[in-house]
Amino acid sequence: MDKQKEEKNQAAVALGKLSAAKAGAAGMAKKGRKGGKARAAALSPERQSEIGRKAIEARWAKYRAEKEKEAGKEK
Repeated sequence: MDKQKEEKNQAAVALGKLSAAKAGAAGMAKKGRKGGKARAAALSPERQSEIGRKAIEARWAKYRAEKEKEAGKEK
């Protein structure tokens, strides 16, 4: 276990602690460290699909807006 602690990027550890301190209460800091893996495990497959679908729609909307903007400049 000591070897693992030595191998960690100390700058990353410090940054994580800093952001945890800014998050407020100790409970919030611990939740923030769990990250996306814990969130994904708590979501149903249907909810994960819904979130993914919304993300794809947002990306395509951004892509289409950029293409329309470029098309408007060409005219």
